[in-house]
Amino acid sequence: MLRSVEEPLWQEYLDALEAVQESDERGDPPARRNKANDRAVEVGERLLAVPGLLERLRALVPSVRDADECEALGGVLDVPVHELWRTPEALLADPRVDLPPGSVRVAPALYLPEMREVEDDEELLDQLHPENLLERGTDLTRLGGPPLRVPGRQTPAEPFLLQVDLAMLTEEARWRSEVADLLASVPLPAEGVLQLFHSTTGDSCTDPELPGGGASVLHLTAEQLRSGAYVEPEAADYPAHVVSASVLPTFAVIDDEDDDDLVGRLFDGVVELQRRSDIIARGGTPSPDYVRAARRDPFTAVEAPCTHLLGVPHHDCVLQPEDRQVLDERLPLQGEDRHVLLFEVASETVFDTVYGDLGRLQVWVRAEDLAAARFDDVVSIWQSG
Repeated sequence: MLRSVEEPLWQEYLDALEAVQESDERGDPPARRNKANDRAVEVGERLLAVPGLLERLRALVPSVRDADECEALGGVLDVPVHELWRTPEALLADPRVDLPPGSVRVAPALYLPEMREVEDDEELLDQLHPENLLERGTDLTRLGGPPLRVPGRQTPAEPFLLQVDLAMLTEEARWRSEVADLLASVPLPAEGVLQLFHSTTGDSCTDPELPGGGASVLHLTAEQLRSGAYVEPEAADYPAHVVSASVLPTFAVIDDEDDDDLVGRLFDGVVELQRRSDIIARGGTPSPDYVRAARRDPFTAVEAPCTHLLGVPHHDCVLQPEDRQVLDERLPLQGEDRHVLLFEVASETVFDTVYGDLGRLQVWVRAEDLAAARFDDVVSIWQSG
């Protein structure tokens, strides 16, 4: 099928891919295999400049089902989110994306895809061993499970959803530049653990009488953790899950266009960019639904959305005018302050669709409050996809 495209450089690319496969099968030395890989990459990059070729290759997608051919097409057609997102201008200008500069907002987030369920209470309790807390031997970030507690600090009665180990995040920023960039973009506390609780029955729009619309954010400081942190395993509302956290982009259309055709094109572009981010975030632990869908059509298969810290709202869950009004009334801004999406919680998997199919809970805070580690004033918005 792929050989039917009569373009010399494309044929050269297929030859280069075959050379890579043959080198692997022979068990060539690393230097020789790397040379073959570099050659395939170099030819693949040159393909992007061939007029009309990407369109011709996309036309083949519905007919291609062979795994090797799908991989070959994907190597050329897949949107290069992982490689280019930190330079949005280059990403939007890439021929596989091709969107006007400044039309799409690209904001980093800490994706929190669940990796595996914690099987017993002993593993949770081991996290709280004094040596782990003091020496930073264990990442305390997780979804679900019982909340981490500290003496003298009251734990909210609402269900516990997640916690993020800020000290571990700060440590990783020393050697992972994408984490350093994330922390530079938003003033998170540098230490301690950030926790989220929520009633799961409403939000700041439907339950205005409840602080945060039923959402509570706690910041447990390092000093509080060292004072005797503990958990009560029987208090879990949702199963505890270890996560595989990574910093990747979230995307949103900058909606100031009057051209409906352009707005539609921008939205389609954002959908594809976000699809790629979700796939990359869950790359190590793909969801069963995605695996099944990818076998049928890897070019349209959609991965389960991830809960994330920071970033922008999902394209299906943008703030409506009534949501924005509540946010502005409950968290009024002064000067150059701004609203920050602190958490967006995906309803699927860990939380058993408590917010509905494809639903999400957003928790917002003022940037100045976040910088001062003040979490008494938050707004929750329950969004349905």
